[in-house]
Amino acid sequence: MPILRKTLDDLRRYHRLLVVGGRCAAAVVMVFALVSELVYLVDAHLADQRQAFTGAYRLVLGRFGAVEQAFLGGLARAEMAANDAPEVPPEQVARFRANGNLLRWRPFPSEPTEMLIAGAPQATLSDATLQRAFSFSTQIGRASAATARVLARPPTQIIFNVSRTVVAIVPATSVEHPEQLATDAGRATFVRELTEGAGSLAFDAPSHLLALAPKAWWVPRLYPLPNGRKVLQLASPVLFHGQVKAVLVNEVDPGDLLWPIADGAHDGSFAIVGSDGRIVALSAGKHAEPQTADAISRWSHTRHTSGERLAEYRGDGRFVLGTPLGDTGFSLVYTYSWRDVVRAIASKALTATAIALASFAFVWLLLSQLNRRVFQPMYARSEQVFDSERLSRTMIETVPVGIGLVSTGSGELLYGGSSLVALAELVEGGMPRLIDELKRLHARFASARHDSHDEVFQEDVLLRTRDGKDLALQARFALGRYLGKDVLVMAFVDMTASQALQHQLRHAKLAADQANAAKSAFLAAMSHEIRTPLNAILGNLELLGHSALNPLQRDRLDTIRASSNGLLAIIQDVLDFSKIEAGEMRLEHMHFRLVDTITRSLAMFAPAAHLKRIALVGQFRAAIDQPMRGDPGRLAQVVNNLLSNAIKFTEEGRVTLSLDVERLPCARGGMLVIEVADTGIGIEAAHLSTLFNAFMQADSSISRRFGGTGLGLALCQRLVTQMGGTIDVQSEPGQGSRFTVRMPLDREDPAGMPLVEDAATLDGAPVILLAAEDDWHEGTANLITSWGAALQTARHPDRIDDASGRVLVICGERDNWSAASENRLVEDCEAVINCSADGPLQPMRIGRVLTVSCHSPLGLRAALEHVVKGTPLITPDLMQATGAAPAAAAAAASTPARQLGLQVLVAEDNEVNQKLFAEQLALLGCQARLVADGIEALAALSDTRFDAIVTDLNMPRMDGYVLASIVRERWPGTPIVAVTADATLDERRRCAALGIREVAIKPLSLSGLARVLGEISGQGASNPKDGPHDDAPLGAQPMSPELVEAFGHACARSIEVLRDAASRNDAPALLAELHSLKGALGVFRRRELARQCTDLEHRIQDEGVEGAHQALTELLDALLALPNNGDQS
Repeated sequence: MPILRKTLDDLRRYHRLLVVGGRCAAAVVMVFALVSELVYLVDAHLADQRQAFTGAYRLVLGRFGAVEQAFLGGLARAEMAANDAPEVPPEQVARFRANGNLLRWRPFPSEPTEMLIAGAPQATLSDATLQRAFSFSTQIGRASAATARVLARPPTQIIFNVSRTVVAIVPATSVEHPEQLATDAGRATFVRELTEGAGSLAFDAPSHLLALAPKAWWVPRLYPLPNGRKVLQLASPVLFHGQVKAVLVNEVDPGDLLWPIADGAHDGSFAIVGSDGRIVALSAGKHAEPQTADAISRWSHTRHTSGERLAEYRGDGRFVLGTPLGDTGFSLVYTYSWRDVVRAIASKALTATAIALASFAFVWLLLSQLNRRVFQPMYARSEQVFDSERLSRTMIETVPVGIGLVSTGSGELLYGGSSLVALAELVEGGMPRLIDELKRLHARFASARHDSHDEVFQEDVLLRTRDGKDLALQARFALGRYLGKDVLVMAFVDMTASQALQHQLRHAKLAADQANAAKSAFLAAMSHEIRTPLNAILGNLELLGHSALNPLQRDRLDTIRASSNGLLAIIQDVLDFSKIEAGEMRLEHMHFRLVDTITRSLAMFAPAAHLKRIALVGQFRAAIDQPMRGDPGRLAQVVNNLLSNAIKFTEEGRVTLSLDVERLPCARGGMLVIEVADTGIGIEAAHLSTLFNAFMQADSSISRRFGGTGLGLALCQRLVTQMGGTIDVQSEPGQGSRFTVRMPLDREDPAGMPLVEDAATLDGAPVILLAAEDDWHEGTANLITSWGAALQTARHPDRIDDASGRVLVICGERDNWSAASENRLVEDCEAVINCSADGPLQPMRIGRVLTVSCHSPLGLRAALEHVVKGTPLITPDLMQATGAAPAAAAAAASTPARQLGLQVLVAEDNEVNQKLFAEQLALLGCQARLVADGIEALAALSDTRFDAIVTDLNMPRMDGYVLASIVRERWPGTPIVAVTADATLDERRRCAALGIREVAIKPLSLSGLARVLGEISGQGASNPKDGPHDDAPLGAQPMSPELVEAFGHACARSIEVLRDAASRNDAPALLAELHSLKGALGVFRRRELARQCTDLEHRIQDEGVEGAHQALTELLDALLALPNNGDQS
């Protein structure tokens, strides 16, 4: 152990040294690289500056040459012209003499250039001298005029004879003070100023050589002009007939010599310096500095001391380069500072610095990552190895299992824990006996399995203890390596107590299974015994509903039937929860209207709320015509449980049920939102997490104070989850609770159920809403407005001034106003709709007053449409005749059956469904031909042409799938509609692949059949009033006696077929008959029995006939309990 710890410490020290040293080395390398790069940049820039200076030198030297050549060319032309020019008119000479040896004249009348010629005072001038002076001056004036045209300004040129007695200047305007020439002193000064610079030139070259190669000399200093400008002078002797007779001086602007490099593109400054070190011309760079003159002066001194042609000077933070400009006597100097160097290389230096810093950061990060991901984990793993070895030894010593290591070669025990030693002391033969047993087991397993290095072997061993008792051991062993040797890792576990415990557990499990079976049998028996008489009660209540009853009796009957159904639902809760827990709950997927389910639930619990003096409010924020696909019975079960709990736990205040639909963000479908809020006792936050657990209540006093089993919310949560939704709760003690249910409008196709809006059918009719509570103003007012009414709201009758010609809607309690105030308003109104908690779901009219339930928005709309548009009200006789929901009955009462005029082939094996299709098609004006299976359908198709085919999917001999595939090949133009008791998504996809145009669910209402046939025949969908919300099988027509009798016969026949198939364990026959029976039950709205058929089908498919025996018995008993086996007459 100490050696391992020392190794770990060394590893950590080396690791730190590597990381820190690596970072320091990286920093040094990056700094060295950066300095090297900066030195390189400086050297490169200095070289670039030298190269730029060389180019500038060539340009400036070329400029000097160009000026000289232009000057000499003009001089040569003037000499040639002067030698051949005619003599100057004597009058011009006479004017010169007459004017005191001074004349200003224009040699060329067409040119504006004037010349001035003057003689020195007291000078004796011969006519020949004056002739030469005038002749050459005239030619020079000609050249000056030509140059002035090109440059837009005349160049200044001076001509004087060798003796400097005659001087001419062009243009004459160059003389700033011509009045000074009137005196001898002024003229002498003028002649001296013009000739002293160039007159000192020594023209050593012989005249014949000058005639062959003219030469110009630069005056080595700046010459001040009379106008104050300083210029350079370029002079050359003038030849007359081969003899030097005069000197021509051309004044040159120093700035023109630097013109080729005067663009300011250079960092430094260029200057032309005379031989005396004075600056003749200066071209400042982009960043001129005042130290330029001083630097050039120091360079001039260095040049004289070094004697090199290219003199370079560095000092005081500046660089100076200079070289002579040929034999002109001038030098070109270029100077720049370190600031210029820094500016030039700044971007590259910053880039290099950024790259160096980024590289250093990358290396630093790389080392950090290497440290974090490699070295630290490596050290941690090393520590884990150390801790693991120590822990392994501790565990071997601690666990009550005999663990040890045995050498495979020598059979020697290399290591053994205290538990192994203690176990060996119990065994007869001690440790050698255990090792021998281990070697025997290993040899047996090794001979059976050649490659066993990665396997763990296990074997139960029975050994004798030293006192003669049996010792049950479980031996586990595997091959391994330890200290460089092959070893067997062995573990012996004493299983004596465990085997005794397992024996006891087997007996206990057997007893528990027997008790559970007894409980299941008891629940099944109780379910059968309770539901059988309850089904009889419900059946007789339904028969009573077909009797002649007054509206109040019928409303009370509806309440009794709803309560009985609620009782049946409560009994079903325990069985439903058991089905959900077992995964056997099957949900329906049918088309229904949401508001019907919510209205029935509110009406069911309204009496209970009224009894406790609690306000029960329904708020309908969604369209009352909003459809949904799902299981309306299970949805109602969830809503009923939530309402029951809310009323149970609320002593005063209100219970509010709100219905809303939210649009999905990425689809055209919607999400159903149901909220049940109360002002009851509330729930502690600590209990919310367990609220939806089975048989759990908020606290132990709930069952004593309010009753219940704690199963309702658990069942709600599981049902909502199975329907693809969620249920949440918000609650505070003493403030009440709010339960929110969210689920898709179509769980199988969330985008397949669009959101709808209520039609504005009231056409702006004036309506007054009178309600004291805010709830009615929030909910009912929005509904009436959405139906197209012009609504006025009030909370007291006295606040309504004029009610004549309007419809008055009164909602809720009337304790806030007097009867006299209300009567005044009632007398003024055209009609009154009284919405009360105990009112009927459909409006009843007595005189001008219509009474309807405040929980029935459909009834309220029907009452308003009756008053405003004269729409007939739904009478009890009409509801009994149609067997439909109130909305369906209303649609049936106001709309005749649609006439399609089609020839339809119906393939259906069930007699009840055959008769129903026959009557439905007759009502739709269609001719129907009925066949029992696919084979008969093919025969009919061979004889007659049909406009449409309606077929069941499950039929004997040939089912609907095979029929559809044959029809698609032989009669591809004939549309097919499949009508089945249920259809999954897979079945719908299969139907679509076979060319089936529509899949409808039994029972198919008259309006549904009209819609489907209208769509496939190209006649368009049916009117919305006849749409999916109308579920009356025959529309406005009552069930015919023949159809009711056929249903009774079909039920009796199905009972016999089911009993016979069950006795033979014939699962296919049972499934076929259940499918057929389910469709017939759906026609007569035996939805509970139809659901039992569906559950029984799934149970037979999952568990076989024997596993479904109890459920089949319950179904047969329920069928027998039907009045006259289904007779509703």
